[in-house]
Amino acid sequence: SSPMVMGFNKTILIPDVYLSQENLKNVLLHETWHIKNHDVYTKQIINLLVIMYWWFIPAYRLRDKIDLFLEMRVDNQTTNPFSKGEVMKYMHTLIEIQKNIQDRNEFKRQSTHFMIQDNAHILEYRINYLMDGMYRKKTNRILMIVVLTLPLLTNSIILESAFEPPNNEDMYDQSDIDKGYIIKHKDGTYELVFSKIRAKILNPNDECFKDVPIIEE
Repeated sequence: SSPMVMGFNKTILIPDVYLSQENLKNVLLHETWHIKNHDVYTKQIINLLVIMYWWFIPAYRLRDKIDLFLEMRVDNQTTNPFSKGEVMKYMHTLIEIQKNIQDRNEFKRQSTHFMIQDNAHILEYRINYLMDGMYRKKTNRILMIVVLTLPLLTNSIILESAFEPPNNEDMYDQSDIDKGYIIKHKDGTYELVFSKIRAKILNPNDECFKDVPIIEE
């Protein structure tokens, strides 16, 4: 439905619609610049970033902005040697291609570059950009650094559950038990006493109590 470069093959696909010689020339110039700029590699890098940071919502916004930037850069490169009249014809080509788009492109989710995305708002932005004489607005460098480093910084922070450290005072071994004694109560129950611990036990004949003296109440 729209002219595009297909994958890494440097292949330009043209929709099966009538294009005048002027429109065809503009289409081929536009797509050729995508090939020269290796834009497909840029798009794949951005796609990998989106995959890695799928949870980071601004990454999707960044991908859309990069796509728009690539198209605007190619518009600039294509029309740079043009006269004002030729620039107007180029804009007319963009509008004609937009009119020919009827269905969503079957290659949309593959490694492609469309001359026209099926989004009239994006086309309007590109045409206004061309009509304003290639006005360029530069993003603040500090803001760019913050935007680029934020995903990396957030990925370096790992949130884990907190656990209290073990208290060595509550840990005992066999030597501590051997220093204690067992009390045999009148009701027939047994209680182990060592350090500051008093604990009821069921079987005073257990192997671990063999060296512990038994005192009858």
